[in-house]
Amino acid sequence: MINDQEDRLVYRMVSILFITLVVAIIFFDVGGKYFKNDMAIFSITSPLIFPFLVLVVLLVCIIFEWGIVIKKVRQAINLRRRKESHQQAKNLYFRKEIIDMVVFIILSLIYIFLLPKLHFIYATSIFMFSLMVAINDQDKFIIKTLKALLATGITIPVIYYIFYGIFGVILP
Repeated sequence: MINDQEDRLVYRMVSILFITLVVAIIFFDVGGKYFKNDMAIFSITSPLIFPFLVLVVLLVCIIFEWGIVIKKVRQAINLRRRKESHQQAKNLYFRKEIIDMVVFIILSLIYIFLLPKLHFIYATSIFMFSLMVAINDQDKFIIKTLKALLATGITIPVIYYIFYGIFGVILP
């Protein structure tokens, strides 16, 4: 169990390092075009606005992922120190992953069914809220519900504004 979990952590860290490299390349590309060609970034008509938004989103995700990896490394170290039963921990870990995958698949199928009926804002809000509440097993119910409401209430309008308001993409 410990070796398998450590291997997963190593693979996750390598993946994050690769994404960090991609972010650095995007950063230098956008920055180079911004400074060399004197192109605006924050203009709606700028060709740099989409790469800039992708850069910001990836950067935020990388920061969160590094936080998660550091937390998991600490957990792995504590697991080693306590010398818990390896087989029991492995079964619990894989059982949780399987349950999370099944919940995600079921909620995704419900989302696909609801999207044409409720349209983007309502269907995506229900999907995001439900998924965040169902998969978060570290917080108490009230706290994870409040977190899910807050994240959904902020994320969905921002996504809608960016794609519909700025880029003119017609959402379902």
